Amino acid sequence: MKIVLVKPRYFDHKHRFYFTICIPPIGLTYLASSLLEAGHDVSILDMEALRMDESGFYRYLKENNPDIVGIDVRTPLVNKAAKLASITKEYSNDIKVVIGGPHLFIMPKDALEIIKNADFGLRGECEYTLVELIEGISLNKNFDELQNIEGICYRLNDNFFISDKVPLIKDLNILPMPAHYLLPIEKYFDDFVRGEKYYSIMTARGCRYRCIFCGQALLYGRKMRIRSVANVLEEIEILVKKYDIRYISFVDATFNYSIERAISICREIIKRKLRFDWRIKARVDLVNYEMLSLMKEAGCKLISYGVESASNDTLKYLKKGYTINDVRYAFKLTKEVGINICGYFLLGSLNESKNDCLATIKFAKELNPLFAQFMFPLPLPGTELYQNLKKKNILVINWDRYYFHFLNYKHPCISRKELKKLYVKANFDFYFRFSYFLQQIKISKGWNDLLRKAKIGIIAFIYLLRDKLSKK
Repeated sequence: MKIVLVKPRYFDHKHRFYFTICIPPIGLTYLASSLLEAGHDVSILDMEALRMDESGFYRYLKENNPDIVGIDVRTPLVNKAAKLASITKEYSNDIKVVIGGPHLFIMPKDALEIIKNADFGLRGECEYTLVELIEGISLNKNFDELQNIEGICYRLNDNFFISDKVPLIKDLNILPMPAHYLLPIEKYFDDFVRGEKYYSIMTARGCRYRCIFCGQALLYGRKMRIRSVANVLEEIEILVKKYDIRYISFVDATFNYSIERAISICREIIKRKLRFDWRIKARVDLVNYEMLSLMKEAGCKLISYGVESASNDTLKYLKKGYTINDVRYAFKLTKEVGINICGYFLLGSLNESKNDCLATIKFAKELNPLFAQFMFPLPLPGTELYQNLKKKNILVINWDRYYFHFLNYKHPCISRKELKKLYVKANFDFYFRFSYFLQQIKISKGWNDLLRKAKIGIIAFIYLLRDKLSKK
């Protein structure tokens, strides 16, 4: 069958300035490779990378006439996914619409109610269940005959069927290599490494930690399922040697969950003499000098640490499992070996006062990472934070604004207006320092690079200021 897997477009022109990065939908490349292995004709339509609007999507349907349209449904995209499903049915009611993704996984009934034109949904890790569903569709099986597929869900009139079984793939090494070539590889970028061909890799699924705002464990389980070092290096070699990728982002929630495995990956990169720059997300309580030194030697240029707060009480409330001393130690060690840092900071956790937020802003300047991302806690559906806010009746649900830079709750102690001002203050105080400007001069690749970064920052700040001081 002819299948197109669609990533809806996240951002309009305005909100593109908040996100100076465009990452590949590697989940769709895994689905595609499984479908290709089963003999189907598969394409991937990344509307974000192509900056394609809805009229462009309709033209794509006319030009390609697929049998199946699969749509990735993430929480802030649920209404956009509904529009794409509607457009698909307007073009041809014979095309089957299959939806999947985090929002459907956690809130299947909500997703099916919003995306009324979806014929089927699949929850969980769908590399094999999607193949099974499409084979069933090709054989014209009825709904009752398809109910045994793990993770399947659908709506019949006002009735819903939602399978209790949600598949997780135990051995990630059995998956075929993701179908990178189906993506417009040249379209992916990080504005702060412009000029470098950019791509992403996932090396593990699962999360053993219990942060109250994170959905990783909900989606992938608490047991870590890992790809072998050899399997990871095989993909890296394909990207570096075949596609000339020069910058790789490892998108694992915690790359260093095992220090020994992180060291093994670095040693293998060095042994194979693979030349590329890379970045990771890591925990501050799982670092040592040997690991960081090998990361530096292997090409690691940036580590993102979740600092969250300057308060140990807030870290305990968020169930982070580490302390401020762990943060300081990780930053000190990382800077000693010469790897740049991005720090994530949360403003306005429910237990915090305005003074706590101000202390976090001050702490960010003290730590002085290369980049600081200030965010509001995002109550992702199904998380402990979401449940707490819902129980207190202070949750604000507008899926279209479900991003970290929007407020999606009513703080019990700090007004909405005050929180938005704190957000602006955090960004202004951190980035508009003379010492930070000197730091950027030092690391920039010439004046053109510096001017480009300055332009990005100024435009983003103008939009940030306009949005945060609005009445919305």
